[in-house]
Amino acid sequence: VKHHLAQALQANSGPVQVWLEACRMLDEVGELEECRSLLEQGLERCGASNEQLCLKLVRVYERLGDHAALRSLVSSLKWEPPERTCKVLLEAVHFEVRAGNGEAVRPLLRCLMLRLP
Repeated sequence: VKHHLAQALQANSGPVQVWLEACRMLDEVGELEECRSLLEQGLERCGASNEQLCLKLVRVYERLGDHAALRSLVSSLKWEPPERTCKVLLEAVHFEVRAGNGEAVRPLLRCLMLRLP
């Protein structure tokens, strides 16, 4: 299966859906580290602010317990257009609430409130 996924991504690395489907299959078999690596590659090829890939990567980072990487990803999106990052920022807010870090929630919500129409 992994071989076929690699071939599909090499042949057609542009569409985001290919990256998401490959990640979904890796997630289903419990390969979260490979899923993480694949999503990071997808962001490099499809654009660092791709909302769907970022959203999935935030969820994978949380499941892996890599809070520093999650926060780094979210902070890198700070200057991206809000219409492409609002769902990712909301997911980051949910993560911080679940992690019990209320102090980190306020700046994220403030960022969303100031940037959204």
